[in-house]
Amino acid sequence: KEKKKKINVGASWDGDSMISGAAWINRNAQGQVLSHSRRSYSGVRSFLKAELLAMSWAVEAVKNLRLNCVIFEVSSKEVYELITKSLRASVTRDLRLQFYVASGGPCWLMALINLEAAANGLSSATD
Repeated sequence: KEKKKKINVGASWDGDSMISGAAWINRNAQGQVLSHSRRSYSGVRSFLKAELLAMSWAVEAVKNLRLNCVIFEVSSKEVYELITKSLRASVTRDLRLQFYVASGGPCWLMALINLEAAANGLSSATD
């Protein structure tokens, strides 16, 4: 049985420059740091957006590093609530009638996408 790892995720934001920073630290069950990373984003309009970008990036890193049995830890209550509560959105109900193709997921669906990504990582922990 694989031991759980903990990913601490953090963000910072400067509203004047609209630049945010993101960081994550990967620790084993004993608390030893196994790896970490940091990056920045530009054009970020709020601290909540900075926190969501950091969490999304950390989830992507866990997937790319093929880590299993992962627990994410965030200090933001808002991010926690967005991830743990699924959003119900509809093309017809919300009149999202424009056709387009874009890279990445829509911002209004990111909380659900992140929730499913985290659940997929956790589901392998119970296999």
